[in-house]
Amino acid sequence: MFTASHVTKPTTALNSVSVQNLCFLAFACLYGIYLDPSPETFSLPLLICIILLLSSIKIGAFSSNIRRAGTGNDPVLSLWSIFALLGLSLPLLLGVLEGHTNRNLFRDIIAFLILLLPLFFMTFQNNDVKSEKSGVTLKLLIYGILIIAFCFSLRRIAVYLPYVSSSAVLQDINAISVSPEILFSAIFLTTYGLHLFLFSNESILRRLTASSFYILISLLPLSIMGMSLMRGAFIAVLLSVILVLGKALIYKPIRAVVPIFLLGTALFFVSEEMGHILNLMWLKTVFVGINARDLELSAVFEQVTETPLGIILGRGWGAAFSNPAIGGDTVNYTHSIFTGLFLKTGIILTGIYACIFTFLIARITVFLFRENNSFFYAIYLALLFTLLINSFLYGGYKSIGYGLLLTLAIASISCYPKNTADSENRW
Repeated sequence: MFTASHVTKPTTALNSVSVQNLCFLAFACLYGIYLDPSPETFSLPLLICIILLLSSIKIGAFSSNIRRAGTGNDPVLSLWSIFALLGLSLPLLLGVLEGHTNRNLFRDIIAFLILLLPLFFMTFQNNDVKSEKSGVTLKLLIYGILIIAFCFSLRRIAVYLPYVSSSAVLQDINAISVSPEILFSAIFLTTYGLHLFLFSNESILRRLTASSFYILISLLPLSIMGMSLMRGAFIAVLLSVILVLGKALIYKPIRAVVPIFLLGTALFFVSEEMGHILNLMWLKTVFVGINARDLELSAVFEQVTETPLGIILGRGWGAAFSNPAIGGDTVNYTHSIFTGLFLKTGIILTGIYACIFTFLIARITVFLFRENNSFFYAIYLALLFTLLINSFLYGGYKSIGYGLLLTLAIASISCYPKNTADSENRW
């Protein structure tokens, strides 16, 4: 019998080994080893990754979603379907009419299809649908995201090895550092390990062993963030740790003493290194501030208002503009999915996606504060901060990782345990 506890065992094999699942894991490995988050050029590894990803699509889930969208019983699914239909028609027509380059058109359409991944991988379900399939998909997505994150991290570190050319390892160092997979993995592993130690009912030895393991491996993605001085990402990790410790001080005050003491001791021994990193982050803030995100928004609004229907319909897929956030270069992207959608699709599609995004964030937040299970708690917390940061501050929404996180959000909401107290961590 499938219960919530089966979902919360990260070391348990997938309940259903299928060709689709194996194709997805193969995709994650190849993507993490050979490709950048948003590949600039076409290559054989990219072609193989596309084939593997298409092979892992759940046809049954997609057909079920299409049928349910027509009934109107699921408002979010209906909105996502309308978002898909409008996004693949009006902006494409506008892009062609405005004469945008084929390359920009193609890249924007691919980025839009990434936002539709949940429709192809997850069955949007109600309480009458078993959570087993959601649990399998959830674990599959977790494994895939972690594989990609660790491959990205190792490639980023390899740049500093002697006799290794950075261009041979990756095309864009900064893109690796700000990828959604890196941030999600850092928060998930850190908070999962900490929450296990503080709230699990297992013996002190098992809690300490498991917690130490997860926190130690979280240092790899955390180090990548430190190399690129990702201020927003570090604040997200810090807030995540504070939330877990704050919860422990309320419900398990005695247990909270140990990690707080260990954290303080660790900071004491690495205070010089941490002080150097914080000083560099402060200097970055002094010199670049908020990286001209306000100027970027103004530039987008100016571009959109050049045409009579620009605010309503946008400038179409492939639209480019002079972006102050990257020194005034002409590019076809912004650092926020909302300004990007507004530029290319207008206020209608931006508003639809804002409704979908608000629903996901609201449900994740509600489940986060209800959750007692360490595995789900870490997922909700990592999803919350990673989706917010990559939707408003970073350009990670253009990568496949953002679509995987949207799919994971639907999966985690769908298989939310009805009684998490009965599924306390058994790992």
